[in-house]
Order: sequence, then C-alpha cells, then structure tokens
Amino acid sequence: MVTALAAAGYLEAGVGSRGPVGILGTIVLVPLIWLVARGTWHAWRLSRLARHAVALAPVLVLPLPWVLPFAGHFLQTGYLEGFGIPVGDVSVDPVWTYRIALKPVFFASCVLSVCLAMMGWARHFYWSGGGKVLNMAMAIAIAVVYLLTIVSTSLGQVSSVATRAAHAVVEGQAPDPYFGLDGRLVCVRAVVDRPAVENGPLPVGHPVLTFERSGDDLWLWDPAREASAGGPPPALRVRAEHVTTWAPVGTRSCTKATGGEDASTGLPAKVQTRS
Repeated sequence: MVTALAAAGYLEAGVGSRGPVGILGTIVLVPLIWLVARGTWHAWRLSRLARHAVALAPVLVLPLPWVLPFAGHFLQTGYLEGFGIPVGDVSVDPVWTYRIALKPVFFASCVLSVCLAMMGWARHFYWSGGGKVLNMAMAIAIAVVYLLTIVSTSLGQVSSVATRAAHAVVEGQAPDPYFGLDGRLVCVRAVVDRPAVENGPLPVGHPVLTFERSGDDLWLWDPAREASAGGPPPALRVRAEHVTTWAPVGTRSCTKATGGEDASTGLPAKVQTRS
C-alpha cells in the first residue's frame, strides 16, 4: 500500500512535464481519481460518519475561516523572515492571505481523501479482527507523515522564493510580487538631523528594498549589506516620519532628488538642497 502511494505520488508530481513520467502521470491520474472516489464511498457507506454527517458537517466547515488565515499568515511570515522583516509591520490585503493558503490546504485535503479511500478499500476487502485496527492505524500514520511533508515542502518553496527575490534585489531588480507582498526598490533620505534607525546607518547611496508598511515604522532591506560578508544585518527599521523615499532613476545608485515621497504619508514631499 505504501509503495503504491509513493509510486502514484511520484507519477502525479510529474504531471504536465515532458518525458515518460509526465505521460504516465497523466494516464494514471484518471483511474487514481476513480479509486479515491470509490474508496471514499466505501469508507462512508453505512458507517458512523455517514449516520452523523449532518452533525459533523459544521465541525469540518466552521474552522476553515480560521485555518486558512493562520496557514496564510504562517507562509507570509516564512517569506518575510528571509529578509529579516516582521510580518506584523507589513501591510497585506487579507484576500492574499487566503489565496496563499489555498494550495497547501488543497493538497492536505487530497491527502486526507486518499487516506480515507485507503480505509474504504480496506473495509471493502478485509475488515475483521485485528485487520481493522491495523488498517486504521496505518492510514492515520501515513496521513500524518504526508501532512507534515506538505508543511515542510510549503515552507521550503516559500524560502526558495524569498531567496530568489533577494538575489534579484542584489542584482538591482525589483522582486516579483508574491501573494500581496509587493517589494519595491526605493531611495531613502533622512529629513531630520538624527533619524531613529535600528541597525543603522541609513543607506543613502543606492536603492533598498521595502514593503508597504502597516505602522509607524518603515522596514528597509539593504542589498549592499547582503552582498558583503561580515557586515551589519541587511534589515533596518526607521521611523517613517524621519525619512523620505522616491523611486530610483537607475538601478545601482540614488542621485540627489528634487522631490520624493514622504514615507510617513505616502504623498510627494518637497526636498530642499543647499547650493
């Protein structure tokens, strides 16, 4: 049973790709869906779950509004941790928090359906004596292993995306948006004599990465510090009203600007230069 699941999972992972694995995965997909659906029917047919389905439905559905945001927040935290920025200081549309969680929750639901189908087929062919307890224990154990694998794989994918985004910023390119986390390259300049900067000094000669803030503090990520070994941490925090930001003209340096954007209000700010 475990070998069959591993082989089917390997084939389905290659669906859509070129080569024999992708072709076999596409061929196996239809009968696999039928086996899961039929096995689930065997598990539910004349069972305690089916007799209490009306009472169990709210228990299964009601937690979703809390599970999806929790999973999405968890993945967004993993992405921003790659830059050393707390997720609570970044403004994200709640819709994106739900959307980022749909994929792992969908795969988790598929895993639970497959394990339920395993129990259904075991019940159909052999469901007496100690076999019932053994099959239920095996199905639950496999479900736990696969669910933990989904969590680990999801975090690995988020970490990989954050690493690619960091490399793009080091190369002077803005990272691709990732489920509402839209990083942008900006130039920054202090508008007070002594700005409150954590992990300072304030980088003023080249663009830095920032995300839309949700509080009074603006977080910056310095690609120059990331590229240099043994330096201070690349993440900086500064009071938004102490700096002004503007979009850089180039990708490598920040020239003196005649206007900018007030980081505390998001509106154009007047910058005065001395002759």
